[in-house]
Amino acid sequence: MDPARLVHHAHHAGDVPAVLRWAPVAARRAAALGAYRQAAAHYATALPLTEDHPPAERAELLEEYSSATYHGGLSGAAIDARRRALALRERLGDPLGIGTDLRWVSRLLWWNGRPDEARAAAWRAVRVLESVPPGRELAAAYSNLSQLFMLAGELPEAISWGRRALELALLVGDRDTELHAMVNIGSARFHGGDRAGIAELERAHEQAAAAGLDDHAGRALVNLGTIAVDAGDFGTADATFARMVPFLAARDLDGYMRHVLGHRARLELFRGDWQAALDDAEQGLTGPPVPGPSLVPAIAVRLTVRARLGETGLIDEARDAAERAYRGGEIQFVGPAAILLTELYWLAGDDERAAAEARRGMVVAERPGAGGQPWFLGELAFWLWRCGGLTVPPPGVAEPYRLAIAGEWQRAAAWWRARGCPYPEAEALSGGDPAAALRIYDRLGAVPAARRLRARMRDQGCRCRAGRARPPRPTRPG
Repeated sequence: MDPARLVHHAHHAGDVPAVLRWAPVAARRAAALGAYRQAAAHYATALPLTEDHPPAERAELLEEYSSATYHGGLSGAAIDARRRALALRERLGDPLGIGTDLRWVSRLLWWNGRPDEARAAAWRAVRVLESVPPGRELAAAYSNLSQLFMLAGELPEAISWGRRALELALLVGDRDTELHAMVNIGSARFHGGDRAGIAELERAHEQAAAAGLDDHAGRALVNLGTIAVDAGDFGTADATFARMVPFLAARDLDGYMRHVLGHRARLELFRGDWQAALDDAEQGLTGPPVPGPSLVPAIAVRLTVRARLGETGLIDEARDAAERAYRGGEIQFVGPAAILLTELYWLAGDDERAAAEARRGMVVAERPGAGGQPWFLGELAFWLWRCGGLTVPPPGVAEPYRLAIAGEWQRAAAWWRARGCPYPEAEALSGGDPAAALRIYDRLGAVPAARRLRARMRDQGCRCRAGRARPPRPTRPG
């Protein structure tokens, strides 16, 4: 008989021994099939009944429950369970268990927007595990450090610790950590502009999928797609999202899915498909609250589209997203939030506040260890230039923004046009061919941008030959 049905009947009959026997069986089967939320529900049924069980047994159930909730997108429950397991392992004096749980606490702290605490837990895990003979637990701890460095844009450190993890994993035959480290190394290389990282991520995905290691397989695609958007590599992003979203959905990897939809929405925003961008952003924001910054890209897209279509009163929500992003400290989140606030102030006609937000974001983008992110730096520099706070492009900004700031608006517009990105094309055209820019704004229904451009043309004595902007398209309420 199906273990899940046995758990159901035992639970409603109050048969505690049967629940304790079958709930872990049903949970492990569900997790093996990728039904992580179902697995978490089975563990949640059993755990309250284990208060008087041996600490090692209870710790193991808490760890399995934490893993299921993490994969199912319930990060708050995951970190609470893992900390309870850690306390039990510490009571038992089990260094391998302590190190493993510290590594997981580190990962979950990062998801909850606490990178400094995450790194402290990661280093503690390494110290604990280096005090005993090296094994797969230490390899995993090294790889976790590699991942944290990669996420923070500290790319040489990410690759160095990733290689260290990979060597130990190969030595002890730990396929799980081997693939985790491969994803970190490939991600760091691609993030640093080395396109060899793309092939490494593809290879890691294929090998992890073949081994049934869904988390690594999914993370390889997630990193490939999101880094591609951040790098302006829209072709790679398109192809990756087309494979990634069905893969994540089929395996119930909701935590990754909600994060990814915000990045796909950013791609659709660039491409001018604002309804699709709104749909993805709204879907990513639907579900249990997430305390960390992983949903900031979705929030940024939702508010950006609504502002471009003429909605006002969005500043407070944008500030909340920015606070969450800056607390996380990583440019992948700070970038979208800073650009959002800058654009909202600019659309409202407050160039001084817009320039201040652009400068604030550029501090993070230019910070040593930010990974040399030319796209976020470029867009923020472009906004600062539009607000009169910059005259020459800073070193290292992405090509279309460098061209626009340097006054080569025709080449900048052509760059965006070749990639099917109408709104950035109009922004570039506004520097030299405002009538062409207005035609694009009007087609998109970008009322505030068109209004600002028309006002500038009147101030300069130009005639506005383009038609008036259309009313905003209907959008889903906030």
